[in-house]
Amino acid sequence: MPELRSGARRLRQPNPQAIDQAENIELPRQPATRRRGGGRGRGNAAPPRPTGAAAGRGRGVRLIDLEAEPVVGEPAFNQVAGVAADKDNAMEGGSADKVVGVEEDLSSAPVPERVQVGNSPVYKTERKLGKGGFGQVFVGRRVSGGSDRIGADAVEVALKFEHRNSKGCNFGPPYEWQVYNTLNGCYGVPAVHHKGRQGDFYILVMDMLGPSLWDVWNSSGQSMSPNMVACIAVESISILEKFHMKGFVHGDVKPENFLLGQPKTADEKKLYLIDLGLGEFYVLVPSLMFHDWIMEQWEKNYYISSIAGSDNGSSLVVMSKGTTYSQQSYKVSDSFPFKWINKKWKEDFHVTSMTTAGNRWGVVMSRNSGFSDQVVELDFLYPSDGIHRRWENGYRITSMAATADQAAFILSIPKRKMVDETQETLRTTAFPSTHVKDKWAKNLYIASICYGRTVC
Repeated sequence: MPELRSGARRLRQPNPQAIDQAENIELPRQPATRRRGGGRGRGNAAPPRPTGAAAGRGRGVRLIDLEAEPVVGEPAFNQVAGVAADKDNAMEGGSADKVVGVEEDLSSAPVPERVQVGNSPVYKTERKLGKGGFGQVFVGRRVSGGSDRIGADAVEVALKFEHRNSKGCNFGPPYEWQVYNTLNGCYGVPAVHHKGRQGDFYILVMDMLGPSLWDVWNSSGQSMSPNMVACIAVESISILEKFHMKGFVHGDVKPENFLLGQPKTADEKKLYLIDLGLGEFYVLVPSLMFHDWIMEQWEKNYYISSIAGSDNGSSLVVMSKGTTYSQQSYKVSDSFPFKWINKKWKEDFHVTSMTTAGNRWGVVMSRNSGFSDQVVELDFLYPSDGIHRRWENGYRITSMAATADQAAFILSIPKRKMVDETQETLRTTAFPSTHVKDKWAKNLYIASICYGRTVC
């Protein structure tokens, strides 16, 4: 877990007393009774788990118990050979055939032939450079004036178009704009000169950049000299460090999103990090929750989207904008807070995040979560039979957490009818890298993960 540097926000210790403000937050210390065996919730109760019974098999779901697998190391990025960037492959969005496409009808929508946002010059939209999960990037050529290759007076710029109906613009301007505002001038972030809306598109006017590391790697026979690999490593780590000091994690770090500067300029050997639309706030705190900071972010319409804890009591809280949540409440407890969860269920809240730090539990519940019903399976061991019975009734695991002696699984039914979704669970004493990669090849992806005692 990254350590915050001096530039990151230092927060006050949380007040241990209970706080109650407009149903948004609750931190009472009200331990709930621990429970072993059958699950709890508003659905049909699962019968108690028979001792020593073999795991059942549910409809469309499978349970796999494997022994620990050795952690498989990733291949080193250090093949040796000379390399030169492809000067003709200058772009701002990575390889067009290696990025995730947006919705087909929006990505194919015609963009304006001429662009002017705010007080920007008029640009003519020329060739397409690429597309990503939230937009398309084109070359923009200045219609009149301009003499430089980079900067606000550049003849050519990169124009990033995001359709107003795309998934990144459901609540107004793209979230990426806020990230660029926050990181303005930060090392390794490309300069944004203008932004605004024209017709159905939100448009960023940015510096043109050079090829991505993915392009360089492929254009040079998939090999790089040790010196270049070392330089890339140092530069990329420096960029991420500055990013984290501002309180953001990028969320999509890959070779396609690292671009060199424009060829034949003073910046051609500089490295830049693009596609900031998945960037999120983060804060590292010395105790399980930090209500002051969380409440500040709630005021800005950020909601807790993920939490994690460690054995030493520290925790990581991720807050995101653009979620479906309309209200949140959380609780920190020395035992699993089932009574509190049951109370919030009656108020139309559902568990959306859960973690442990040491022996303490942290549970986040949200309104407008997209779930119609929810149950809990809590056990001193892994509740195999209970989970399988819930699967048979249409529930799916949406959150889980464990301490050294208990494991809790939240199973939910979504409001929207599921397309026979398959779930599998795996218990292991080491991270199962090989197994996970095998499942990726079968379109099975990690939905939740936790660390704790699940076997005798």
